[in-house]
Amino acid sequence: MNFVLLIVFILQTALSIVLGTFFKNSVSDYVQIYLTQVLPIFIPALICCLMSADGFRGFARNTKPSVLNIILCIILAVCANIILSFLTTFADNILFPNNSNNLSDINLPQTTFEFVLDIIFICLMPAIFEETLFRGAVLTSYEKIYGSKKAIMLCGFVFALMHNSISHFIPQFIIGVFLSFVVLKFDSLYLGMIAHFTNNFTTLFIQCIILEKWSGSKTVLFRNPFATLIVFILIFATAMVAALRLNRNISFKQKSLPWKVRKREKKYFKLIVLLFIILQLVFYFFKIT
Repeated sequence: MNFVLLIVFILQTALSIVLGTFFKNSVSDYVQIYLTQVLPIFIPALICCLMSADGFRGFARNTKPSVLNIILCIILAVCANIILSFLTTFADNILFPNNSNNLSDINLPQTTFEFVLDIIFICLMPAIFEETLFRGAVLTSYEKIYGSKKAIMLCGFVFALMHNSISHFIPQFIIGVFLSFVVLKFDSLYLGMIAHFTNNFTTLFIQCIILEKWSGSKTVLFRNPFATLIVFILIFATAMVAALRLNRNISFKQKSLPWKVRKREKKYFKLIVLLFIILQLVFYFFKIT
């Protein structure tokens, strides 16, 4: 699995460099998103499904999540997104107090049609493709290599690595761990897709509807950030307690692959991390020069 991830990482990095260097102004953002989602993510995920003995059904786990679990999953994803957004904004203001509002760097949709396209390409497509690869193929394999508990952390780690951004590494890692936990605890890849879509849509909704519409005067949601953060933490905690009590029957698995296989997989994992560090250093010094 880690060898596949190494190929995915190389393909994704190469494709991003090519698109950003040679086709930045000639190819639309939607086409670039489509290419970076299909070629390095969905196709490898599809190959993993075809090579797996159980196919996609083995990755999907429980194929019939209950309505209550779906509702809890959506609540958890919305709260996790908003809590993480507040915390990262607070950290950015402390570490980089002179930075301007990063909202201006985001290409917000100007029409309803563009908003629908954003929902498809930014929210729905990554939710399906990335979850099939990371919480489907990767998490399932990592359970056999490392055991379920360690697999949650490592799957979140490689999920952040594959986004190839050192500045967004910690938020992506937290989201990756959260989505991995959701899939394992609820025993459903579909709920992971729902949580991923909800997370992306919440970001899009806040940026496009709330911040854009009331950019001059803060909304109730942002007028008192500390009180808002406390409220969402309490909602998240309540929903999490309910989810844990409703899904007590799901147990974490122990590593099951032979020692030699696990040793080989760990070598590839270290190679991925090393390659990520090298690329970040190259990008950093390239920007400096």
